[in-house]
Amino acid sequence: MFVGRKEEVKLLNEALVSHRAEMVAILGRRRVGKTFLVRSVYRDQIIFEQTGIRNASQDEQLRTFTNTLRKLSPQPLRPNLRTGWMPFLC
Repeated sequence: MFVGRKEEVKLLNEALVSHRAEMVAILGRRRVGKTFLVRSVYRDQIIFEQTGIRNASQDEQLRTFTNTLRKLSPQPLRPNLRTGWMPFLC
């Protein structure tokens, strides 16, 4: 499935089955398979996915994120975009 990614797959799987809240940050050059790795390992668990827009302002990123959430939410969402990311984190 993956070449040279055993440790990364192991860490992602450990985070998935952990009984604690986990955050995984995956850093690396463009086009090395970061998204493919996450989508492959978490294939059956992803219920929301959002990709940032390269060179976009924070306002553009927030609008895109909010619009994606609105499409998936059964209830109307009305976060105040001028306050930044905090309405989404609370």
